[in-house]
Amino acid sequence: CLTGPCSTLNDLNLGSCGSQSMWMSTSSPPSSTIGVDWIQWDWTSTKTFNEMIIHHGQTTGRFLNGFTIQTWDGSSWVTETSVSNLTPACTSSVTFNPISAQRWRITALQTAANGQRSNPNFREIEIIEAILGA
Repeated sequence: CLTGPCSTLNDLNLGSCGSQSMWMSTSSPPSSTIGVDWIQWDWTSTKTFNEMIIHHGQTTGRFLNGFTIQTWDGSSWVTETSVSNLTPACTSSVTFNPISAQRWRITALQTAANGQRSNPNFREIEIIEAILGA
């Protein structure tokens, strides 16, 4: 995390829409180049995920409306999927085909065209483990 304590992305304190727990310092708009701006998660073992829930800090600027999901294959980052054009809302749920990894990140961040375009902010980002075999 570039600004704000990283632990706030994992504390399940959702706060209230219009407030922020942390933000990332980026250019305006954030760089579309993979690996320039990113948030990374590491687990002690491989996990399988199929959903992210983003609790945005605000909807009138600094709103994260797209990104690329990458996983680490042991020697390099692999692009799994990309998300774009999220509708400005207090919470966005993004589903995708199950992705298994021990390390994962979002990068190539996109912000909405309204309001401030740099420094996307959040109240929480949840990564939801897939229920396999259901």
